[in-house]
Amino acid sequence: MPDPPVMTGGTPFPRSPLVLRLGSLLIIGGIWEVAGRTTLGERLPPLSRVISQLVTELGTAEFWNAAAITGTALGLGLGVSLLGGIVFGVVNGALAWLERSTRVFARAMVALPLAPMIPILISMFGLGTSVRVAAITVFALPIIFEYTTAGVRATDRSLTAMARVFHASRWMTYTRVILPSAAPSILAGVRLGVGRSVVGMVVAELVIVSTGLGALLRRAQALFVPEAVFAYVLVFLGVGLLLVRGIGLIEKRTVFWT
Repeated sequence: MPDPPVMTGGTPFPRSPLVLRLGSLLIIGGIWEVAGRTTLGERLPPLSRVISQLVTELGTAEFWNAAAITGTALGLGLGVSLLGGIVFGVVNGALAWLERSTRVFARAMVALPLAPMIPILISMFGLGTSVRVAAITVFALPIIFEYTTAGVRATDRSLTAMARVFHASRWMTYTRVILPSAAPSILAGVRLGVGRSVVGMVVAELVIVSTGLGALLRRAQALFVPEAVFAYVLVFLGVGLLLVRGIGLIEKRTVFWT
């Protein structure tokens, strides 16, 4: 007869990821609120004031007009990065000689900071929407390209050999064998690329050309309205988290075999 379970007493610590995340947010928010109500209040406004300012900004047409400008550039830049990074990454991964030729350049682009590229981007694209799209692409495309190439190169050769045994066409080999095998790596690159695209968008609107939400943030900074500055920072942070979370959900639903 098995021994009865030993009761250790006490309340078990919650292990749900949602509970842990909410708990972390509450702790950070509480620390922020308390710090904002001390002598740091002039530079770090309380979280309650930041949220109140955010609600006020969300109720203005100016905010949504600026959000449309920012969202257009982000959507175009992310679209170019996804299409170019995945397509060229698949081709690069499929051709060993091409992958060897581009390896150093691709890794350099991933590590390259945007600052040295700003004069080049301005001289090539001017100061319109195209330069912001280019900045976002420079941030996001290389990492997507790198991860896609790595995923294709890591495909098990026995799987492609089996496809040839069954007389699968080149198209079927790629769509039924190589791409599904590389999908986890591709989506990991997309998730990182999406996060980097938001960083590129912020840099473009704050450093290259002041427009969209970046212009509103700079105006709040110039007028020394710290709660508005932090409100716009929360907006950028929220956009990045939502995009990354969305890619994560897509990854869970599509790459179920991992």
